[in-house]
Amino acid sequence: MPPSLFGMASQLLNALTNVATAYIASTALQPAAFGEFVLAFAVVTLLLATGRGLIGSTLLTQLPATAPDARPALLRSVAGATVLAGLGAAVVLVVLGAVALPAVLWFAPWMVVVLFQDAGRHVFIATGRLRDAFLADAVWALVQGVALAGLLAAVGSVPVPGLVAAWGLGALAGAVVVVVRAGLPARPGGPRPWARATRDLAGWFTALSMLGQLETYLVLTLTGALLGAADAGGLRAVQLLVLQPPMVLLGAMLALMVPGFARLPADDPARRGLWLRRFALVAPVSVGVLLVAALAGPLMDLLFAQYSAYTPLVLPVAVQSALLALLLPTMALLAGTRRGRTAFVLHVLRTATIVVGVLVGIAVAGAAGLAWSLAVSGAVVALVTTVVAARVTRTGAPR
Repeated sequence: MPPSLFGMASQLLNALTNVATAYIASTALQPAAFGEFVLAFAVVTLLLATGRGLIGSTLLTQLPATAPDARPALLRSVAGATVLAGLGAAVVLVVLGAVALPAVLWFAPWMVVVLFQDAGRHVFIATGRLRDAFLADAVWALVQGVALAGLLAAVGSVPVPGLVAAWGLGALAGAVVVVVRAGLPARPGGPRPWARATRDLAGWFTALSMLGQLETYLVLTLTGALLGAADAGGLRAVQLLVLQPPMVLLGAMLALMVPGFARLPADDPARRGLWLRRFALVAPVSVGVLLVAALAGPLMDLLFAQYSAYTPLVLPVAVQSALLALLLPTMALLAGTRRGRTAFVLHVLRTATIVVGVLVGIAVAGAAGLAWSLAVSGAVVALVTTVVAARVTRTGAPR
C-alpha cells in the first residue's frame, strides 16, 4: 500500500473510533438520553480539541521545520506537555461532572491516554511515518471493537459506561503502540521547551481547534434551546449521515497536506502551485456528498429510522459539507505557512456568520430554515476565506 494511503487509512480509523461511539449511542439510547450523551461528548470533544491544538495540530507545522538532531529533546517535551494537558482535562471533567453533568465522569480516566495517542500519531504523520500512524489507529479501533463485542456478548446491550470504557481501552492500546514504535518517549520531559518552540503557533492553533469543535455543538445547542431536544437530535442524525463522514475524510486530508506546505520556504513560489493542485483532491469529496444526499430517504430509513422525519434537512446540510470540502486546501495553506492568527480570525468570522444565519433561519422557517441557513453561510464563508488567504500568502513569511 502506498504511504499516502496508510496516512488516509490512519486518519479515517482515528475518526471512526469517535464516530462509532456517537453512532452506537444514537441507536442504543432514546432521543432524550442521546441528547444528554451528545452534550457530554461535546464537552469531551472540546477538551480533546484543545489538546490537539496545543500539541497535535502544532506538531504538523513545527516538527517538519525542526532539525533532526533537535527532535528527540523536543519530543520529550511534547510527551510532558501531553500528559499535563490530559491531567488538566481530566480535572475539568471531574469538576464539571460533580456540579452539572455526571455523564462526563466516565470519560475522565481516559483523557491522558487519548491525548497521548493523538500526539504520537501526529508525530508519525509529521515525520512521514504513515505506516506507524496507521498501526496506532488500527490497534485502537481493533481493541475498541473487541471490547464492544465482549460487552454485547456479556450483557446484551451497550450502556454508556461500557461504551466509554471500550473507547478508552482502545486509546490505551494505541498509546502503547506509540511508545513501542518510538513516536513519543515513555518518560516525559518538561513541557517548557515545547511551549517556547511553539509560542507563535500553539495559542492560535488551540483557539482554532476549539472553535472548530465548538461551532458544531453551538449550532446543536441553539437548536435544542430554540426548537427542542428532538429537533437537536434530528439535526445531529442528519449531520452523522452527510456532514460527519466527509469531515472525517477531510480531517485526514488536512493532516497530510499541512506538512507539505510547512516544508517549503516561506517565499517559495511552489506553495501556490501546491495549493491549487490540492483542489483537485477535494473536489470528488464534494461530489460524493451530494450523491449521498440524492439517496437520503433510503439511507435515513436504514441508519436513523427514528429520525426519518428529518430527511428534508439532508440536502442543505450536504451543500454545507461540500462547501467545507472546498475550503480544505486553503486551511492547509494557512496552517502550513504558520498563519495561525489569520486562520483563527477567519474562523471567528465564519462562526459568527453561521450563528447569525442559524438564528434567522430558525425564526423564519424552523428546522428547515436552520439547515438552509447553514448552506448559505457556508457559501459566504468559502468565498471570503479563499480570497483573504490568496492575498495574505502572496506576501512571503507571516508577521
